Amino acid sequence: MADATQIVREMVDAWNAHDPDGVARYVSGDFVSESDTLPGPLRGPEAVRQEVQMYVRAFSDLHFDVEQILVSGDFVTMRWTATGTHDGELMGIPPTGKRVVTHGCTVEEVKNGTATREWVLLGHGQPAPSDWNPAKSGRGGRGESLRKLPETESFEVALTSAEMIRCS
Repeated sequence: MADATQIVREMVDAWNAHDPDGVARYVSGDFVSESDTLPGPLRGPEAVRQEVQMYVRAFSDLHFDVEQILVSGDFVTMRWTATGTHDGELMGIPPTGKRVVTHGCTVEEVKNGTATREWVLLGHGQPAPSDWNPAKSGRGGRGESLRKLPETESFEVALTSAEMIRCS
């Protein structure tokens, strides 16, 4: 049986091959994934298949580069960068043709050779301004990340990756 790190690397390889079945092969039947880009948890291999299909339809050149992997027991934490061109519909957003770079972190719990839980957090590659105070913004909380709008030099909150594209 492959170790947890190898399983996570093979999942990334399947994402990069745009292989929904390949990614789903590594998750347990009771797998749960929580992400700040989706409205609710994904449950089981079929939901994972659908997620991969959704993203590779929206970004036909989607690619993940693993920046760092840390392991502690059954948990594998991976810092990554995803790149792709938004050339397909994503969550109701028509293609923009924009190149997207997203930085993220995934924590995968692996037991008995399969991923059982996953937490995905995105940073969208934009640092917060030095004077930003989330306590005063009234908009802090789960699923929200800061996105700079170059046209206005103001800051907006992107609630999902689809919103991030809309705001870019």
